[in-house]
Amino acid sequence: MSDVLEIKLENLPIQHEEEVWSWESLLYGLLNGSSVALGIDRNDIDGCIYYKNRENPSIILYDKVPGGAGYMKEIYNQIELTFEKSLELLKGCSCGKETSCYGCLKNYSNQFTHDFLSRGAAIEILGNVVEQIKKEVITK
Repeated sequence: MSDVLEIKLENLPIQHEEEVWSWESLLYGLLNGSSVALGIDRNDIDGCIYYKNRENPSIILYDKVPGGAGYMKEIYNQIELTFEKSLELLKGCSCGKETSCYGCLKNYSNQFTHDFLSRGAAIEILGNVVEQIKKEVITK
């Protein structure tokens, strides 16, 4: 059994028609950002979207190292940095916002989603999350 982290993002305004793919775009942006922010080999972590109900899907991240390597605990402990780095990486990519590339969201293992991934959708959601995190930090 490997480590698992469930991230629930509730009440996020998502404006894209293809909401399902917006969540997938967010997932891959977050995985790539986690890898860069925390120095984790991208091949050692993965994830999926869990739809318990339509309104509030969860992001499930997991450690692919047999027995776990503690990466989910690292991501959990550095969640603010992870979201910020993910947003920074996506904003820094030069591909079109309505699409994606191997520099921001695409990789070999997510080929089945390539036609649907949107850098702009991931930026929108991550921007909202980072904004909420900053508001919470300021009000505490």
